[in-house]
Amino acid sequence: MLFVCCGGGTGSHPDSGVGTEADSGAGLVTDVSASVAEDVLPGATADSSASVAEAALGSAADLTADSATESGSACTVEQPADWANWSVSDSPNKLRDNGDGTTYDATTGLTWMNGPLTGGPNGDGTFTWAEAQGLCACPWRLPQRIELFSIVDYTTSNPAMNAAAFTATSQTYWTATRYRGSSILVYAVDFAIGGGIMASKLDNRRVRCVQTKTSVPASRYTVSTNDSTGVVEVHDSLTQLHWKQAIEPETYAWADARVRCTDPYRLPTVSELQTLVVTDIGSVTTDPIAFPNAPSENIWSSTPYQPSPGSGWYVHFFDGLPGHISPGNAYQVRCVR
Repeated sequence: MLFVCCGGGTGSHPDSGVGTEADSGAGLVTDVSASVAEDVLPGATADSSASVAEAALGSAADLTADSATESGSACTVEQPADWANWSVSDSPNKLRDNGDGTTYDATTGLTWMNGPLTGGPNGDGTFTWAEAQGLCACPWRLPQRIELFSIVDYTTSNPAMNAAAFTATSQTYWTATRYRGSSILVYAVDFAIGGGIMASKLDNRRVRCVQTKTSVPASRYTVSTNDSTGVVEVHDSLTQLHWKQAIEPETYAWADARVRCTDPYRLPTVSELQTLVVTDIGSVTTDPIAFPNAPSENIWSSTPYQPSPGSGWYVHFFDGLPGHISPGNAYQVRCVR
């Protein structure tokens, strides 16, 4: 039995003249609006957009070839569903610096800008969500929630990111993912520790652009009974994880939670648990067909909180955000294999 969920939207992003901290190129831009140009290089006007872009990016050779201004055909970029279409890890280990200001993740198939965008109205590389939406020029885009979490490294902190592959900063970054379709709140990722927040669109946050050549299928979950264990499972065809459909019957302190799931099952990592979060179907954060009656509560992961390894990460399935807390707290458990 196959369940369909979570479609993605489409849209095109206007170009900008904002640079990145790692490499001023990375495929950004041919056109700059007057307002953004003023922010990046004071005194610039809309008529001087080409020179502003060249100055902000460092080289005219890096300007995007397939943008709409000179090619005659508009570049459009599609936002995929907020799903993980890859094998999930707490410590990304297949990152490759392309030597051109971008980093490729062989696990996810995503290509990232090495560094966050710089400049901005405040001169500190932070932007409102509305500004951020237009800064990742096609074929780049603002990442979805699960995509940005995919480059969090939970084995380190300050920043919780691979500093060899990225120009890393311990700041909070925008995603393209709205909180339950809210007109005000958006998910953002804190790269100091790898946590998440719901931020107002009017806040100022950092921006790291992404692009992808992968597609996400229209369905992902199959529900069946495991012949060996007799347990009803939900198979995620994207991550290849098999989840127990039912939550464990009680709440548990972290030490007990870590041994609650018996072979062949185990307690999921925080990265795995976050793949279950649904952000686009109203008032629930777990797929209600694949996981009926799923609680909107804190669920333990097996991932230690790196700054204080005696504490553990959990995911709150009311708002979909990861958090960390002392191990004595009693939370729920969902097992995986």
